[in-house]
Amino acid sequence: MPLLRFLRSAAFQISATLTLIIALTTLAVSYLILSREKAFFQREILARLHFQAQALAREATEPLLYEDLYRLYALLKNAVQSEPDLVGAELFSESSGIQIRFPREFRSDPHLVVIREEIVSSDIGRLGEIRLYLRPGAVGQKMRDTEKRLLILVLVIMVNGTLAALWMARRVVRPVLILSRAAQRIGQGGFGETVQVKAVGEIQELVKNFNQMSLQIRDLVEEIRRTHERMARSEMLAALGQFAAGVAHEIKNPLTSISLLVKLARLGKATPEDFEVLEKEIQRIDRIVKNFLDFARSGKEKLRFQRVDPEEILGEVTELIRPQAKKQKVTLVTHFEGLAPLETSPEALKQILLNLVLNALEAMPEGGELHLAATLQDGHLRLAVRDTGPGIPEEVRQRIFEPFFTTKPEGTGLGLAITYNLVQNLGGEIEIRSREGEGTEVEISLPIKNPEGPRG
Repeated sequence: MPLLRFLRSAAFQISATLTLIIALTTLAVSYLILSREKAFFQREILARLHFQAQALAREATEPLLYEDLYRLYALLKNAVQSEPDLVGAELFSESSGIQIRFPREFRSDPHLVVIREEIVSSDIGRLGEIRLYLRPGAVGQKMRDTEKRLLILVLVIMVNGTLAALWMARRVVRPVLILSRAAQRIGQGGFGETVQVKAVGEIQELVKNFNQMSLQIRDLVEEIRRTHERMARSEMLAALGQFAAGVAHEIKNPLTSISLLVKLARLGKATPEDFEVLEKEIQRIDRIVKNFLDFARSGKEKLRFQRVDPEEILGEVTELIRPQAKKQKVTLVTHFEGLAPLETSPEALKQILLNLVLNALEAMPEGGELHLAATLQDGHLRLAVRDTGPGIPEEVRQRIFEPFFTTKPEGTGLGLAITYNLVQNLGGEIEIRSREGEGTEVEISLPIKNPEGPRG
């Protein structure tokens, strides 16, 4: 979702972080200001009211001596009405018994803040006392006014801070985002792509280094491609040379025998046994040529992919080898579990299985057990062929898939090479595990779906 992608973007996170820092800092400063303002207002109001009480006490001295109640009342009234923070005022005189308050209905409350000031005559001494009562919430009202002003200030700072954070994030993050997209395109094969973006400081240096790196990668990939092509040509020529040498080596011996037998036949010295040997050597050449053709045809372009039931092919292979297994006293053990159709080449799959089970039978001429298992796992068909033969030495196992490598006197060394090619061209993998004296297990993994789609 675009919104989720925006919330996860570096620009938003940097902007949000800076805005949060600005907001928290502003709030902390505002709290300190309010605390100081509250203390200041309390001191300022109390100091002003103390001063007013002292002035009122001096003015009330003479009227109190003359017991001028009207003037005393007028003084209290004027003091309360002229000071908005006062809720009432009282005057007491113990010597004359005078008690005046304004407003007349005012009654003192223990919760009110009271300012007391004595009325003193220089000749007589204490005459009475002035009491001024502070309006409830006087300081609170001033604090609320201050809070409103601070709130407006905080909002202004936050808005300006957010805009500044967005500008900074755009200036810093935008080049990084451009570099990130360019890196993704390079990862998809766009080697040599450079970016042109305005930046300063470390970001400008980063852009410069990125462009240099991209050009260097392009040159490196091009050099690797040329080297790979040269190596591929060299390997192809080497493989052709090895193939030709293998063909010559395999056919040379039977051709030599045939040549000798033909000479004997011309001289009239050939026996019926010689002609039987001649026929066997011709059949041997035919078998060698057939194996070479099978190896040459094991390329992927020769395979026909279609929807195949693996259990059906496994059953056919099992029935084909059953007579030979019975003859060698080899017990067949099969385990097929939860199989499903897959897209592959039925001919190639059948040939792979036949090559493996026949090799397993050849490893147990005196009897044993041949296990054939198939399961589905992680979108792949897992095939396992295990025998209880003598096992394969490590030095042989490392070369077992090489063309023309064989340990059998009559072998061509192409059976497992063909199997390996077929497995690879079906998009699968093959692995051999063996320990001398314990037998051999070959495991094959084939994808259920052909990556290139089924082909008829």
